[in-house]
Amino acid sequence: MAYLEVETRENTLVMKSQVFCCELDQPMPFDGSLSEEEQIDHLYKNVYIAEANDAWAKMAGYQRGEDLIGLRLKEFFPRSRPESIDALKTVIRAKFKVSKLETLETYPSGVTGYHLNNITCT
Repeated sequence: MAYLEVETRENTLVMKSQVFCCELDQPMPFDGSLSEEEQIDHLYKNVYIAEANDAWAKMAGYQRGEDLIGLRLKEFFPRSRPESIDALKTVIRAKFKVSKLETLETYPSGVTGYHLNNITCT
């Protein structure tokens, strides 16, 4: 019970924070033994925004974090952009633990911008 209360408080702090926060998820298990290209294919086919706070939503041209839930990686991080592939390769090579990774993101709302990301996958 105490763990759940702490987790709920932490989630509330993150969701109300002015720092851009989101959580990406995937419905399928990830196989790290795949080649780099196969891992990139997997990420583009499966990764989506599972949670986002309002600060992130406003930066992306939306009203609330809930408006971003379900948005697929390929919808804001286009595969056709070489910088996107380079960033994913950096993340894969770092075993999904990266600090201050600069990315260029374009959202369906029309907002485009560079972002510094701290990525930790569990």
